[in-house]
Amino acid sequence: AQEEDGVWQVPLNLSRSGATSDPRMVVDSSGDLHVLWREDAVNSFYYTHTIDGQWQKVIPVEVPFGTDRYLREELGERFDERDPIPLFTPELVADGDGRLHAVWTDGENNLYHSSVTAGDFDNYESWSARRFASDSATGFSLAVDNRNALHLIYVDNSDTPEIPAGIYYRRLSSNGESWSNPVALFNSAYYRAAGEDDLNMQIRAGRLPGDESGIYVVLDNRPFEEVLLIRSADRG
Repeated sequence: AQEEDGVWQVPLNLSRSGATSDPRMVVDSSGDLHVLWREDAVNSFYYTHTIDGQWQKVIPVEVPFGTDRYLREELGERFDERDPIPLFTPELVADGDGRLHAVWTDGENNLYHSSVTAGDFDNYESWSARRFASDSATGFSLAVDNRNALHLIYVDNSDTPEIPAGIYYRRLSSNGESWSNPVALFNSAYYRAAGEDDLNMQIRAGRLPGDESGIYVVLDNRPFEEVLLIRSADRG
């Protein structure tokens, strides 16, 4: 670890600011890096990326998961410039077709998705329209398979006779046009009051070719102190 010729590079200060939080990074299908973070002091997300290994200029960005422009579109005539600007930090994944996907929850547990081509991350108009996935999500995880379909799990705590509290699954088609109907993977009354900090679950897509690429979900079943694995052999 102390060798001078080690393969790890010294830390690179991307933000050059002391007021940043919640960084997110994703590697696109061409190998370029994209890094996003919050700067609450100025109510904005900031962004930088690489082109052929070279970091580009750090810039503020307007994105569909919470900035001034987002709020103006959401509220219309009810928009008040004195109101604080919401910033909803997303999870980011890349598909093999050159697109980046963002999934996030807003302050009312609504779950959304939007995507953009990797080269247009900083172009607000290039992001797809926000697509609604749930109105009662307290936590989520996502993955992209080798056919560029997006797989999503989330906790729904609405706990109605039609939708008991638990972990649900949805799949977004590779063309991004439609979500599959929610499928209950694991129901438990524990999720009725569980907060985001109480949840630990992940979904991952196998990388085998064709239909052999399974979808895997692992979760922490805290009431029984056990870890559960759920597998789909037909890609969800």
